Amino acid sequence: SGKILHPMGEPELQIQLKAESVDPQVIDSTLPFSGKVGIEANLSGEWKVLHAEGRLRVDDGNISGWSLAGFSTRFAGRRNGGDWTGSVTDGQGTLAGEALRDLDFSILQQQGQLQLQALSVRIGSGSVAANGSLGPEALDLNVTAASVPMSLLSRTYPEFQASGALDFIGRLTGSPADVQIAGTFMAVDGSVLQQPFTR
Repeated sequence: SGKILHPMGEPELQIQLKAESVDPQVIDSTLPFSGKVGIEANLSGEWKVLHAEGRLRVDDGNISGWSLAGFSTRFAGRRNGGDWTGSVTDGQGTLAGEALRDLDFSILQQQGQLQLQALSVRIGSGSVAANGSLGPEALDLNVTAASVPMSLLSRTYPEFQASGALDFIGRLTGSPADVQIAGTFMAVDGSVLQQPFTR
């Protein structure tokens, strides 16, 4: 519901939008997400400088092969010509069976390049922070992780039978389909391939 002001000139939107079961793949098939999204949003301003804010909800989805359930978050974004900025705050849910909370990130698309300006999130008893560039063909991310559950590794590589906690400082490059990892790892109080370790 809402209205469009100045329809004969530069239109200005004042619209409240509510939609259930939106499929993001219909909008952009390159997104690493499958599932249905519920959205409540307020759209305001001229089309070239459109502002949006509201809430997103995912009851059951999948992101890059990891299950996402019971997820909700607040979001805001602004378009400026062909560029745009966006942010997510207070994201909560379950990622690959682990509690996900306090998800905050901001992104910027400028001249066709997508930049992750900052990301922070708590996963299980651990935390992750990241920034850098990302896209469907290439990524270059600086990542710091502390006490992240190694059970997440087993979701992607079940043959490792990993448990415990993982610290990591490093860089992810390559493409989403072929990620190259360089950095320093430290695993604590767990096991890999049924071999226990303390550090």
